[in-house]
Amino acid sequence: MIELTTERLVLKTPQAQDKWALVEHLDNYEVTKWLSNVPYPYSVSDAEDWIQRVNNTIDDERPSYQLSIFLSDALIGGVGLRHIESGCYELGYWLSATHWGRGFATEAATELLRYGRRKLSIAIGV
Repeated sequence: MIELTTERLVLKTPQAQDKWALVEHLDNYEVTKWLSNVPYPYSVSDAEDWIQRVNNTIDDERPSYQLSIFLSDALIGGVGLRHIESGCYELGYWLSATHWGRGFATEAATELLRYGRRKLSIAIGV
């Protein structure tokens, strides 16, 4: 399990107990309409499948890192680096609508990119 800490947040691999919070936050069209691979409406089965899939890719040769974002022990979003082709990764994130506009996504993405540079030896470009 991966766990990263920022000034305000904890980023960690999603676990089975996170499924209810995932459903609560992702069963909101205003959140999911911006995400490429998240169904709407979002169900408990979707959350269980996601958690299982994420935990099964951690040991892949070119792993993708999909982490849940926690604020004060409450899941508020997700951030990920997904391997898309040789040496290339795609950054994605989502936040519950009640946490928009406070810099949480920027803080989480910055920490995950730092981790990616160290762990994956990837170059970060703009």
